Amino acid sequence: MEAILVKKISSKLMCGKVRDCNEGILYSVVGKVIGLKSGSSTYGDWTALKGDFEAWNEKQRCKSHLCFLPDILTLQLEIALADGNDDITFGVEVLKKNNDTTVGYEYEVRNIIPQKETNLLEDLRSKFEKMQNKDEKEKKKRKIIN
Repeated sequence: MEAILVKKISSKLMCGKVRDCNEGILYSVVGKVIGLKSGSSTYGDWTALKGDFEAWNEKQRCKSHLCFLPDILTLQLEIALADGNDDITFGVEVLKKNNDTTVGYEYEVRNIIPQKETNLLEDLRSKFEKMQNKDEKEKKKRKIIN
């Protein structure tokens, strides 16, 4: 199936009213993020990703330079941009999970192509693990002494 060029990629474009879609994978999307576009509408504030994106499901394949994704992913990508990363690529599946909220569903995002973690997170995790190992060794020494 050939991709069609669209103004923006969104859950509404990919499956219509999300409330009416079946639970499970709504669509897959890959892309490279180069910036953000923000604004307000009658539904509130919004943030879209700018870059190169392609989304698909069993019904269609679309390409765009503007992409609206669930907040749980958009926030991660915003932080990566704020940290100065200029090579932000991703590949995810966007899923719908029914629940008892007023909306009746929530989004889940499954990483297929993981985003690169910043060195800061790697450094913090390494320090944490070293401290955790140090504490465990000290606890074992105390048990031997007692």
